[in-house]
Amino acid sequence: MTVFEDRKKQFEEQFRHEQDLHFRITARANRMFGEWAAARLDLTGAEADDYAEAVVHAQFDKPDVVAKVHADFQAKGVPTTERELRSQLASLKRSARRQVMTA
Repeated sequence: MTVFEDRKKQFEEQFRHEQDLHFRITARANRMFGEWAAARLDLTGAEADDYAEAVVHAQFDKPDVVAKVHADFQAKGVPTTERELRSQLASLKRSARRQVMTA
């Protein structure tokens, strides 16, 4: 292999690794966000787990999980704002990043 091929392979591997980390952090943060939202919606047990899983899967349907949770809160009459939800998700993303990076 040439030096350029080696460097290309290294960059591709680094990109793949960074994408994997980003995915894992986002999935964990969305799971934590779903668990937090489930508690605010007074869901417990299997219902809470199912809801948290639905929030994780919502990232694939529509990348804005905040919109899903906000709509669910409105449907159940839970007072909140998108700003509050985005702030909560940002906080959970920081926690998720720490968890993933130390795991």
